[in-house]
Parts: sequence; structure tokens; C-alpha cells
Amino acid sequence: MFIEKTNSLGNRPCYLLRENSREGGKIKHRTIANLSACSEEDIAAIRLALKHKKDLAALINAAPSVALQQGLSVGAVWLVYDMAKQLGITDALGNSKQGKRALWQVIARVIDQGSRLSAVRLAGSHAACDIVGLEAFNEDDLWRILT
Repeated sequence: MFIEKTNSLGNRPCYLLRENSREGGKIKHRTIANLSACSEEDIAAIRLALKHKKDLAALINAAPSVALQQGLSVGAVWLVYDMAKQLGITDALGNSKQGKRALWQVIARVIDQGSRLSAVRLAGSHAACDIVGLEAFNEDDLWRILT
């Protein structure tokens, strides 16, 4: 199988997925699919796959390496924050900087039992600042709420 580029009457070339075979000493062409609606990137990907169809390991190695990384967790913080809004806790604590920090202490305590230092560390791995609307803070900031 191969992709053949042919001239068309319009501005775009015509791409055909074809196959060759011999019958009675003559070469016969059989069109399997018309790929003219595909983008240039799609055509290049199909060509690459056809080139490496017998050696898929080489196809995997031909792709650039992909690096995956864990983003901030959202689900738990969003759920507890939404529950706090429904229960009126966010209204009771207010919209000030100290009120938001106190709200984060409540949310952090529900998600993971621990100290104020663990609440700061938890904010580093969760989307606390984005969801609650906090600025960066440390454990001393959380201690000041108690005084």
C-alpha cells in the first residue's frame, strides 16, 4: 500500500491510498480510499505508519519523546469549597484575605487531617489558590488567623 499524489482540477492535489498487484504479467492499480479530504499532517502520519507497518517499535522510536507531569489536583478542593458555599461557611468567614485563609484551613482539614504546615503543603499540590482565591501563603500566615 502507498499514497499516490495526483493532479486534480481544483487547487488541491488528490491523494489516493492505493495498492499494486500483478495479474498476468501486468501491474494493476487498485484504489482503496480517496484521502483528499485529509490534511497534510494526516497524510504525513499515514505515510509514516505505512512506512513502518512491519516494525512498530521503529514507529514508536520515530515519535518525539513525550513528557508527562502531574498537575494540581482540583476535585477535592472544588467539592469541599462548593459544600462550604452551600452551607454558608464562605459567607460567614467573609471575602477578606484572612477569611479566605481560614476557609482554606477548613477545607484542608476536611481533605487531610494535619497541622497548619501540612495545610500549606497541601495547598502546593492542590489548586487551592485558584479555587478559593488565595495569594501565596505560609504556615505563619495561618497561625496569625488564630490571634
